[in-house]
Amino acid sequence: MKKIASIFSIILMTLGMANAQNFSADQNQPQEPQQNQPLTYNDYTPPTRQAIWSVDYQMGLTTGEARDFVSKYGTRGFSVSGEAFMTDKITLGGSIGWNGFYEKFPRRTYHIGEGSDITGVKSNSIYTLPIMVTGGYYFLPDAFIQPYAKLGVGVVYAETRTDIGYVYVADEEWRFGITPEVGVYVPFGIDSNVGLIAKAKWNVVFYNAHDISTLSYFNFNIGLGFTF
Repeated sequence: MKKIASIFSIILMTLGMANAQNFSADQNQPQEPQQNQPLTYNDYTPPTRQAIWSVDYQMGLTTGEARDFVSKYGTRGFSVSGEAFMTDKITLGGSIGWNGFYEKFPRRTYHIGEGSDITGVKSNSIYTLPIMVTGGYYFLPDAFIQPYAKLGVGVVYAETRTDIGYVYVADEEWRFGITPEVGVYVPFGIDSNVGLIAKAKWNVVFYNAHDISTLSYFNFNIGLGFTF
């Protein structure tokens, strides 16, 4: 019996030493770092937003009576807007922008008034500075691509000017205006607070000056959106 107990003890000691060596070897082996799995669009959860701001480059195209004055596409313009989220879908804020339209006509004799004619190169210009209070609605606040609609109401500084040689006729007015808008905001990544914003606006200014009763034009904007 003592011999059996001794043999059994030797076997247990041998197994214990082998396990200890294996454990020590496993501890000494370098551990591979765990890699985070990349996020996918299926993992997207919209961030909690309190506000959205945008800075845009904007182009324009006159419509109606304003198109009779300047028909060329306007490439000079910008806008800045900021809005707070009242709910996850409804925003309230404001915007300011600037637009410039210009068209040049060939040299000839122009009639500028009763009994007045002048010969020269003619150019027409329109400049506007809309300052709006805006309200918006985001249709898909939980989606990665977020379309919206917006309406702006406010005042617009509008200037129309005709130059012929050294003679010019200009009119400057502050007028009431409205601006319906549609657009889309797309963040640069599923965890990004910065994204691309594209929008189209129709500006209507109740002008009643320089033979233009309603000064209207489209804007096409591309810019950066920032959410906070």
